[in-house]
Amino acid sequence: SIAPLDTSLIGSPNLLAIVSAENAKPAITVPKMLQIDGPPANTTVPSRGLFAQRWGSAQLSEDSSLLIEGLSVSDIDVELQPGVHVLVNISVEHGTLEILHENFAAEPYKVARGPKSPEGQYFGLWFNDTVGNINDALSKVRYHPDTNWNGLDCVVMELSDRQNVGMGNAKFDNATILLEVLPVDDVFT
Repeated sequence: SIAPLDTSLIGSPNLLAIVSAENAKPAITVPKMLQIDGPPANTTVPSRGLFAQRWGSAQLSEDSSLLIEGLSVSDIDVELQPGVHVLVNISVEHGTLEILHENFAAEPYKVARGPKSPEGQYFGLWFNDTVGNINDALSKVRYHPDTNWNGLDCVVMELSDRQNVGMGNAKFDNATILLEVLPVDDVFT
C-alpha cells in the first residue's frame, strides 16, 4: 500500500526519499529438448536431485557420452548492476561433466565431479563469476558416465544470486537433469 504524501515536507531540507527494490530470484534454464514437468512416475530420483525446481531428462548408452547444449543462468538484478558475480555449482555422481568452451578448457574449470564430502555428496564444479562468463562455460557440456556403469544419474545445478542487488536475502534456483544410462553388452575377445 502507498501512504498519502505529506506535502508539508516538500521543499524542506528534512525530506528523505528511499527507493529500494526487492532482490529478484535468479533462474536456471534447462535446454528445451530436455525439459520435463517433473520426475517420471515410478522413477527413484537420487536424493541429491529431489528438490529441483526445474527438470530435464535424457537417455544414453553406457560407455558413450551426451552433449548438453543450452544450459544457462539469469538474474534480472544483474541488469541493475552489471559485473556482479553469481555462484553456480554443477555436479554428477556417476561420471564427469566436461566443459567444452575453449576459454574454460584449462583446469580447474574443465571437469565437474570432485571428491565426495563426508556426507557422501560430490562437490562438483563451482563458478563464482558473471552471468555471461558462466553461460559461456555452460553453453556446451559433455556428460561421460563412469566406464561400464549404467543406471540413473543426474546433473544437479544450483544457483545463488549472493544477495548482490536489492532488499532481502540471497535467492536460489536449482535444476536436475535425470540421465538414464542404458546397459550395453560388452564384447569379449
